[in-house]
Amino acid sequence: MKVSREDLIYAAGFFDGEGSIGIYEMGSSPKKRQTAHLALVMNVTGTSQSIIMWWKNTFGGRIARVCNSHRDVRRADSWKWCCDAKMAREVLELLVPYLKLKKVEAEIALEFQRHKDSYPAWSHRNSKGRNTKLPDNVVQFRRELADKLKAQKRSYKESWW
Repeated sequence: MKVSREDLIYAAGFFDGEGSIGIYEMGSSPKKRQTAHLALVMNVTGTSQSIIMWWKNTFGGRIARVCNSHRDVRRADSWKWCCDAKMAREVLELLVPYLKLKKVEAEIALEFQRHKDSYPAWSHRNSKGRNTKLPDNVVQFRRELADKLKAQKRSYKESWW
């Protein structure tokens, strides 16, 4: 992914204000709680469709329209750009040198995704070729990083000011 330094600086500033990073549990149900899948997701939301399209054209990912006007006619509809997993890692690696508010969040997210990339679920297959449960210590480490990111998101306001 080739992006100019000027665009990275712009994107980092925009992301500090309008972006979000999260590690979310996917595919979880009470019945399959032990096989829950944690995933890194990053997104940017704004009311300007052209800016959100710039994110997609610059970094890839996907966009969606978020309808707000049906809840409150005074609120404009917005657009959301998002990406996950390895693409989120690639984008965050480009942005992290220029981030201010979300730098620590990005570093935690990168640690999570790098760990996940180095220890993928498919590396644990049984003799029939089916995925098996990840070791408890791997799952626990990933959950600790998810909790660390949540705690950072709650505290970043005080730490930056």
